[in-house]
Amino acid sequence: MFNWMSLIVNRSLKTAVLTSPLKGRIAIATFLLGLFLVGLSPYVFAIDPSSHIDRALALSPNDGYGFLQLCTRAGDDRVARGPSKAQRMQRKIPPPAKAFDNLYFIGSHWTHAWALTTSAGIIIFDAMDNAWEAEHIIHAGLIELGLDPASIKYIIVSHGHWDHYGGAKYLQDFATAPDGTGARVVMSEIDWQMIEAKKPFKPRPGRSAPPPMDMSVSDGDQIVLGDTTVKIVATPGHTMGTISPIFSVYDGTAEHRVMLWGGSSFNFGSDKPQQLQAYIESTQRAKVLAREYGVDTLISNHALYDRAIDKLGLMSRNVDSGNLFVLGQQSVATTFDVIEACAKATLTKWQAEAQPLLTRIVNSSSELE
Repeated sequence: MFNWMSLIVNRSLKTAVLTSPLKGRIAIATFLLGLFLVGLSPYVFAIDPSSHIDRALALSPNDGYGFLQLCTRAGDDRVARGPSKAQRMQRKIPPPAKAFDNLYFIGSHWTHAWALTTSAGIIIFDAMDNAWEAEHIIHAGLIELGLDPASIKYIIVSHGHWDHYGGAKYLQDFATAPDGTGARVVMSEIDWQMIEAKKPFKPRPGRSAPPPMDMSVSDGDQIVLGDTTVKIVATPGHTMGTISPIFSVYDGTAEHRVMLWGGSSFNFGSDKPQQLQAYIESTQRAKVLAREYGVDTLISNHALYDRAIDKLGLMSRNVDSGNLFVLGQQSVATTFDVIEACAKATLTKWQAEAQPLLTRIVNSSSELE
């Protein structure tokens, strides 16, 4: 596995000893680079991407445009690519709908929010792209569902990207009472700091400024509102501060445990293999925690992955279909296996793309002899 690294080290040491001082310095630099790459080797070397795709396809043969879509980043034609972001943004806004007795979908085909009702107010998970969407989709959707937007107490933002925090400030301002009390905007400290580092905000079409820094949470924290407890699970990867909340929902007399997978895609670039490795490790840990907490329902903040809009449509047309969001604990575990396989396939593809650089390093060392 590490023959190429041995080649770099051997050639570099030989050159450093047997050639001129200048060539020796270059060789030593190459040697040090080799040591650096050895340190990255747990992230860098793996088998062919297709083997991971094989596993993902075997685990989810009927997934359609669900989490299997994550495998499209690996460039395998066997995974049909779903509608693009632009196509999803252009689609008609779906109606808000009840997924469980205390959990409601509100959003678009691109990104969406969830409203969790409690005995002491509403918790909103994610706030879409901007203030306009917060007003005309989330706020209006709550009213259409018979819920009061002024009763929002927490806006839990899964991670510090504009398509999830964009409407938070509008919702917070609307729910603030004359005495100054009202909704808190919740995010991980890591992602709050990531947002702060990018200020001042540069206006762009369709994007609103991030909310002012408010409430920070860490792995294992709990947010309690009335009769409801939300457990915060840190799942770094999509961003290094992504959180994936766990909470209870109800369907009649049946209680179910939900995890909202906070960040799905690998859109941070192939120059960050360590971040994708963190994503893989988060997926593995989430699978263990999901089993520990009895999670039988996995949702997302992008309908392409959790197929929320498709499921709600089918449930509205067929009352005997049951609740299609409830997967069962084993299927949740299998879904995490699919996500992990897609992440590993993508990482392996990035590794393969990096090989020409390593070849050039070896060749340049050879030319010094």
